[in-house]
Amino acid sequence: PYKAGVALIWAIHSLHADSLVLNEATLVRLSGTDRLITHLQNRSSPAEIFDSWKDEVDVYLAMRSKYLLYP
Repeated sequence: PYKAGVALIWAIHSLHADSLVLNEATLVRLSGTDRLITHLQNRSSPAEIFDSWKDEVDVYLAMRSKYLLYP
């Protein structure tokens, strides 16, 4: 669902950047960082946004693996 949400925000921002008013505080709270806003302003594609998360996701997946009940 988060990828769909990011793609939706990206699509709306791409089509209506001149009239779209982003609530930056809410986006920062929901995404945990201001990097999403930076990506939108830099016109990064959804794929580029998701790729920028790869290293952090890999660290999380490695950390959580020892807590999984079933491999």
